[in-house]
Amino acid sequence: VRIGDQIRPGHGRATTRVEAITRAVVVAVGHDVTFRYASEVAHEGEHAAVVLLEAGDHAVALGSALSRESGGLATAQAALRALDGLTL
Repeated sequence: VRIGDQIRPGHGRATTRVEAITRAVVVAVGHDVTFRYASEVAHEGEHAAVVLLEAGDHAVALGSALSRESGGLATAQAALRALDGLTL
């Protein structure tokens, strides 16, 4: 994950690809948040994703993204946007 001028690695394990991507982004960014939901759908060559995360203070944030790129890019972008929505 690119954070400013750095590339940070992350890893994630889950039963679904989108959850694993979301968890990997959270690890790469280094924030202690709880995964709540992630989904990505493809339609006519575009990928739309939503991610819901919860901070330790029980605040929740929803991130969304739309991308023409496959491979979970929309999910990663949505996870970063959800993290941006939390006060950490």
